[in-house]
Amino acid sequence: MKTYLSFLLIFSTALVFSQKEVVVKNNWSVVKTQESIFKISKRIVEVNDKKNDIYKSYYQYKFENETEEKLSINWNFITQYKNFSSTNLPTNENYRALTLDPGQTFVPDFLDIEQKKFFVFNKFLNRPTKVSLESVEFHQLKYKLL
Repeated sequence: MKTYLSFLLIFSTALVFSQKEVVVKNNWSVVKTQESIFKISKRIVEVNDKKNDIYKSYYQYKFENETEEKLSINWNFITQYKNFSSTNLPTNENYRALTLDPGQTFVPDFLDIEQKKFFVFNKFLNRPTKVSLESVEFHQLKYKLL
């Protein structure tokens, strides 16, 4: 009984601290394609953290393997923001890689710490800052059928 109560306390505490809500704001639009091999699409999602009063917009990417073979894809996210005088350069921090099974579609989950890296910050929704995403590049995008 004591173990059950401890588990219940830990679980309910975790729920209180993880009150982020992800809201889809538009439909998917294709941003990159390699005919009959893969397709990358994006859409805007809002992540609302009501507990901390933080509201942000992100680009969520969807990756589709259109082949009947395993597919490996890798690239660097290069972003440029309006009203911010910096462009990030290809580094390990911006490097992304995926391996998709035949016919697999991967839609990352923002609440999964490992999958969050496939989202790109767009802008704050409730802050006075004017910084917002201007462009995203899939720099040195490479793919290989396995």
